[in-house]
Amino acid sequence: MPKEEYRIVMSSLKDETMMYYSKNYNETDFSKSFWKREYPSGSITPIEYLNEKTIEKIKENHAILNMAKKEKLIENDSFEFIYRMFEEENLDRSQNQQNEEEIYGVSSFTIEEYYEYLISNLSVNLRSILSENLTEQEINSYYEKNKDKMFCEPSIYECEQVLIEGYSEFSEIKNTVQKIIHKVKQGEELKNLVYNQGMTINKVEYDMSQVRSLSIRYPLIIEALNNMDVGDVKLIEDSPNAYILKVCSKSDEKYIPLEKVKENVKTYLSMEKLNTKIRKSVSETKYKINKRLIDKIDSPI
Repeated sequence: MPKEEYRIVMSSLKDETMMYYSKNYNETDFSKSFWKREYPSGSITPIEYLNEKTIEKIKENHAILNMAKKEKLIENDSFEFIYRMFEEENLDRSQNQQNEEEIYGVSSFTIEEYYEYLISNLSVNLRSILSENLTEQEINSYYEKNKDKMFCEPSIYECEQVLIEGYSEFSEIKNTVQKIIHKVKQGEELKNLVYNQGMTINKVEYDMSQVRSLSIRYPLIIEALNNMDVGDVKLIEDSPNAYILKVCSKSDEKYIPLEKVKENVKTYLSMEKLNTKIRKSVSETKYKINKRLIDKIDSPI
């Protein structure tokens, strides 16, 4: 394992390591002493954690490089070859700049930038190759397996909604509201009943495709809607206020036809296949760790 490659990957995982210890151990001191700091029994020091993550990431990267070599996307999967490609790329960009030719992206790479750029591009190309080789049976099978959670148009609820301010503070309001709900359940119109009480009724639409943001803004209403059908009326208490909510209509959930999402299916499936191949390669790869190199590292460079 080349020292320079180890350094590049380790450096790229430095922030992730600090975030891990911040989240799990409430760490806020990230001075040099942080990397060899002891934590509760059973945990490892940050530098040990970072070393483990670095080795795993290098295994993943070389799984991608090895697959790319087999697909003839690159000639060689060694770091030495990557470094030569990096130097040639910068030379080409420099010459293009001197010739006043158009350059896409940066004018030159650092080795850290080029390493990440190469791995990312090879991943994209490998997913493209996997996507092109998918069979119709694989595509159909993935769609059927995942259509409920990935390829479904959620319901839209059209409701009548009445805001009752100060509901929890006045018993007479509670009695009036309970009578209104009872009469609505008996078939009377909500709008007529609240109008007679001087209350304001609004037509409101809840699009469940936006359920995440709606659940933050109206958690109790969205929770109630999940258990309501057309014609149902419910009192929703949100102290000190409350809502009367009646579902007037509800569009059925519909599956998006495979023809409309086929490219999405191929994208998801090719990503899944690539990740499976990477995990298999990582589990089978054995690296001889340069212990002397790791022992010399007090903190990431």
